[in-house]
Amino acid sequence: MKLRFLNSSVGYGLVSKNFHWIMTVVIILNFVIGLMLEDLEKGPLRFLLFNIHKSLGILVIILIIPRLLWRLINTVPVTLGGNKYLDKLSKYVHYFFYFILLIGAYRDWETDRKSTRLNSSHSRASRMPSSA
Repeated sequence: MKLRFLNSSVGYGLVSKNFHWIMTVVIILNFVIGLMLEDLEKGPLRFLLFNIHKSLGILVIILIIPRLLWRLINTVPVTLGGNKYLDKLSKYVHYFFYFILLIGAYRDWETDRKSTRLNSSHSRASRMPSSA
């Protein structure tokens, strides 16, 4: 069995397969951690899991860019189905999935940024001397 790094007309190469499975594991792990966070009380475990969740989200964003570039510069294997409508639909669903991942990551990033800014302004206000 010969290892192929690049895609060919008959199959995906090692780089594409690794991108796929690494991102799959990271996304599923991040999803599970996100579900766990909903039920946890504030404390050190929640803080740790929240930071892991944020880091994995950033990793997804970082991995999407080279993965899309790799897909654009590489050959895409010939589909096995042969149905041109399903082939086109699968292509659109694929890109829609990337879109959802980016929108979700961006939304969470913005929510966290606004929450951090709000919390820091409250802590500054509580340190201000009272005018009374």
